[in-house]
Amino acid sequence: MLLTLVGCKKKTKNEATFFKNVARVNDYTTNYPKQYQLIDYKERSLDFDAFVFNHTLSGDYLPLIWKDEYFGGYGIAAYVGDYRNQRDGEEEALTVISSLISGTLLGIDKSKQNGINYVKEINSFYSNFENIVLNNPNGSSKTTSMWYLLYPAILFSYLSFLYPEELELRTNTLTTIESWYQAYLIMSASNEYSYTGFDFFEMKPYQNDVWEEPDSAVGIAVLMYYGYLLTAEDKYLDASFKTLQYADDYFMSPMYEVLLYFAPFLGAKYNMLYQKEYDLDNFINDVFSGSSRPRGGWGQITGKWGKYEVNGLMGSITDRGGYAFSMNTFSALFTILPMIKYDPRYALDLGKWALHAISNSRYYFPDQTEFKNQMQAKDELTQSFIELVNNSIVYEGIRQHSDGRVPYFGGDAFEAGWGRSDLSLYSGSHLGFLAAIIEPTNVEGILKINLNKMDVEGSTYNAYLLYNPFDDDKTINYKTESSGFDLYDLVRKKYLKKAAPKETEITITANNAIVVLELPGGDEVIHEDVYYRYQGKIIGKDLLNINVLNYQNLDVVKNKLIIKLGSVNTNLEDKIKEVKVTFNNVTYTFDGLDKIEIKINKKDRGSKLVEIEAITEKGLKAQTSMRLIIK
Repeated sequence: MLLTLVGCKKKTKNEATFFKNVARVNDYTTNYPKQYQLIDYKERSLDFDAFVFNHTLSGDYLPLIWKDEYFGGYGIAAYVGDYRNQRDGEEEALTVISSLISGTLLGIDKSKQNGINYVKEINSFYSNFENIVLNNPNGSSKTTSMWYLLYPAILFSYLSFLYPEELELRTNTLTTIESWYQAYLIMSASNEYSYTGFDFFEMKPYQNDVWEEPDSAVGIAVLMYYGYLLTAEDKYLDASFKTLQYADDYFMSPMYEVLLYFAPFLGAKYNMLYQKEYDLDNFINDVFSGSSRPRGGWGQITGKWGKYEVNGLMGSITDRGGYAFSMNTFSALFTILPMIKYDPRYALDLGKWALHAISNSRYYFPDQTEFKNQMQAKDELTQSFIELVNNSIVYEGIRQHSDGRVPYFGGDAFEAGWGRSDLSLYSGSHLGFLAAIIEPTNVEGILKINLNKMDVEGSTYNAYLLYNPFDDDKTINYKTESSGFDLYDLVRKKYLKKAAPKETEITITANNAIVVLELPGGDEVIHEDVYYRYQGKIIGKDLLNINVLNYQNLDVVKNKLIIKLGSVNTNLEDKIKEVKVTFNNVTYTFDGLDKIEIKINKKDRGSKLVEIEAITEKGLKAQTSMRLIIK
């Protein structure tokens, strides 16, 4: 099979492409960041770990870690200078567990660091009264919102995959998952998850009449998926399918916090392995667009604030002009990108997003921006501390403006009176999530991005995304741990190299992306029906994409809607048999791509959404949509 797939700087008319279009990523003015720079995130994350887990430090704000004598375990506050520092029971699982994950991903054995088994100590966040993981040892589900319950439980469970020998951790993980399954049964009776929290004492959800968190459905879906992996019980997988479907069906974006970041990955994996039909365009748009219903404006930031590029950073696109958060950015990159392994149609635009976000994430560090624009300009003690820790701790976020400064690098703690600084330990504890997936190549601006780190079950073969943002072909030196691997491109479904040496050259064409799977060699990829298998394991699936060739968004159309579709299918023998066009709430069905025409009536006039679905003979489906001005 010979399949030629092209990338493009910007999608134009009369061009059929395999790669999916991600709307807010297409708002970037360039593929290659104008201010591109890759700092050593791994070095900074390791420095962060060394300072945070040093019990012997003394001085202002130090040490950053303490032994919780009442509840057990160890505490790390949310901020440097946090007024909750050293207060037993008020440490946050979100900070402590993510710091253990970050260190582990970078090669530190947290079960025996400093002669302490920090992994075992994390069980202090498990409540024997409620049979769940809590964000604070002294906390309660009665006063904790959904994401502060679910995200720590997800981190706790993920840590259990990293340390399977920790039996207490595994037992508490399974009990927590089962407790959430019981909560799911209660909420699924009405198929509603848009609540503020869930009371595990009373076993009922509640709303506080201030905010709701419908993306809790995705958090539950993740825990149920983990439950299925650990027990093979179908009830968990079924619960994961149904809660994820709730998020897919939700009107507008259900995003409240980081939980929705898991939806594109889960949806892509389920679509490939379990023949589901989750709308991945919808999930990604819900994450990026800023159309959140419960928390208006939350999404992916684009553009330039002052002289700093902020493309790709995650947070609010509307809060006082915009507010990017370091934790959200690190978490989003770690969580969303692995979807590409299961649906490579997103490799180009998500590769572009990743390149910009990784470059611009350096602005969360104090030494990467001008002093006058930073929170530390207000506080000499913070200045001294930043020098002491060698700029290894990030600010919580970046505001588009504050106090006449554009942008403003800081956070919430100092202004809100929670602490003496906006240096964020809860954010810095996530830095290893980002550092662990980045590997530079010999070509500046082309990164080798690991797609396996977050995917606890799908890591049989190493998988990497490589995106070429340049207008000419680039040849990189591709390195593997040892020689003899077959390098297979999941985008084009073909071998790049067989029995490759430990270091080999790979050419990536201009404005394009590849997804490299490192296969051990000695066998062949088998294409059967719509699946690609290696040694009996599904590694890929045929994929279809469609593009409207004769219209672009908001084009004016008169008299007759004539749609010319282009399509790209990884299986050249599988033809499109049916096209469905939904226009003005009416669905029209056509045989194949020829003569897709709809007569326009007076009642059709105005701004109208046109939704198109193509179906092949083998059952592959692809959708696209656009808004047209009908006259």
